[in-house]
Amino acid sequence: MRLLISRRAACDLDEIAGYIARHNLQRAASFVVELRQQCQALTRMPLAFRARSDVFPGLRICSYQRYLILYRAEGGAVHVLRIAHSARDLRALLQ
Repeated sequence: MRLLISRRAACDLDEIAGYIARHNLQRAASFVVELRQQCQALTRMPLAFRARSDVFPGLRICSYQRYLILYRAEGGAVHVLRIAHSARDLRALLQ
């Protein structure tokens, strides 16, 4: 499967890096790499994570530390829609 990261998810990664960088620049860079690696891992097992069609049609959620990767697996690709802190309102993120 291919990995497709939405513009919004790419912005999420930039925002996460910016937030972490205020305290630790090196960790900000390494954490974003880890999140990207987790996204790539989804292509090998896209249906292994929790389905949340109640929030958004076809949505699945993969957690990584305190963050959630919100994605859909369809058409031979994993579409990462958003990446957000687990305390965020999922429905609001996807509107």
